Amino acid sequence: MRSSANQAGSTAGSDRMIADRKSPAAETPPAQNWALGSRRAALFNYKDKTSGSQFAWLERGIANILKFDVLEVKTVQMVDRERTDLTFDPAWFRSSGLAADIIITGEFEEAADRLIVTTWFLTPSMASIREFKVEGDRSDIFSLIEKVGSRLKQELSSL
Repeated sequence: MRSSANQAGSTAGSDRMIADRKSPAAETPPAQNWALGSRRAALFNYKDKTSGSQFAWLERGIANILKFDVLEVKTVQMVDRERTDLTFDPAWFRSSGLAADIIITGEFEEAADRLIVTTWFLTPSMASIREFKVEGDRSDIFSLIEKVGSRLKQELSSL
């Protein structure tokens, strides 16, 4: 559970957004007018791109924490996390019969004493809608995930 003390206690600059990239398709709003809760989002585990097993728990951990952020976005209905508790595989998704309008997945990697979390929003046809990266101190992983969650809600709400 996140605490407000964590939010207030994080130092400026200890976590920062390092890159944003929108695909050309993402610059144009979708033609559909999404009604409250009408979009289905599938949240998959994040891929571990670190060199060791120290952060392996984050593959599931990031997504399991971010599901609460997805649930706060009123225009989205989240696909049952039990069905998506795996690392995203396009071939599996196509054959799964899983109905989703938006796929959320990502990866994390080390950069010296920092962790970089990349999040992607994909269409069911695997076209990239949006991507963002958040970087933070590896010793404060939960503050980093909290920043990813805030950004995820912001981006998901604007799709």
